[in-house]
Amino acid sequence: MDIQSYQELLLWRPQPLKALVANGILYEQTKAVLFGDPKLGKSLLAQQLAFCLARGQAFLGFNTMPCKVLYLQSEISRILFKERVEATGKGIGQAIPNGQLYFSTMFGFHLDKDAASTDLAKEVGRLKPDVVILDPKYKLVSSNDENSIIRLTDTIDKLISNFGVTVILI
Repeated sequence: MDIQSYQELLLWRPQPLKALVANGILYEQTKAVLFGDPKLGKSLLAQQLAFCLARGQAFLGFNTMPCKVLYLQSEISRILFKERVEATGKGIGQAIPNGQLYFSTMFGFHLDKDAASTDLAKEVGRLKPDVVILDPKYKLVSSNDENSIIRLTDTIDKLISNFGVTVILI
């Protein structure tokens, strides 16, 4: 535990956080939530963000830093997701550098459970992404009770703390 006096805290000069998406929209080693009513296109927007981050291409008019991205989705079948990703990639029109963008489709992958949290941590440790996108929250928890949500957010906080990633939860 690192305890500092008020004066020590004021003297502390941390390295500034890098903005992954400009204008303070998304910083490294933070978390963000993209939310809204069903069928508004949150997942499509998140996929577009993943492609933009992987290339360092502007997202909705905001500059981005090139990042390695891991996108884990658990809502639609792998084949339908592949079709979506291909369409998004074609829309961008430029190649994604090899090793910059990874996808996974996992059904029944509940991050409020130890086994799934451990599996994700292993993959994050292996791939070393800068950004992890988890899509959608309601499929990544075993129930919507408070304890499940707390365990999910604890998993996200551990990923940030242990691996220095940025996490986006859809």
